[in-house]
Amino acid sequence: MLAPTDVDSAPRARAGNRGNRDARTGRFLPGNRAWEARSTSAGPAPRFADAESLWRACVRYFDWVDQHPLYEMHLVTWKGRATQVPVPRMRPMTKTALCAFLGIERSTWRAWKRNRPDLLPTIEHAEDIVWIWQFNGAAAGLLDEWLVIRQLGIGRKVER
Repeated sequence: MLAPTDVDSAPRARAGNRGNRDARTGRFLPGNRAWEARSTSAGPAPRFADAESLWRACVRYFDWVDQHPLYEMHLVTWKGRATQVPVPRMRPMTKTALCAFLGIERSTWRAWKRNRPDLLPTIEHAEDIVWIWQFNGAAAGLLDEWLVIRQLGIGRKVER
């Protein structure tokens, strides 16, 4: 909706295009080239413009997981006194948690994997690290084996 001609409703636009606007009304003059001042792409800038920025964000997630373990409470009894002691446990990495940490949807991650060849090596490397973390945690008994087997897609369904 246009503002009345006696009210200046676009002071920021006028400041950058002084020669393209009528000083009295603030409207664009015929033959102006204001469209050239517009950015070259529509919509917001991509969250990760290149593979390096995506990799740095993934490394921040890997560091966060390592520095923030889950805690399991163990009951310790000594000389008749019972005390609960927090014992750090390995926090599992998942692609879903990685996406949440990055502030993107899983569908965005999959779309980048399909449509952004510039990010593909970084995405595959990050997925490999998550897979290895889960596999090693399950193999060492630090993570629930059945949960990790289902998450990794290895093994077959077993009737219980």
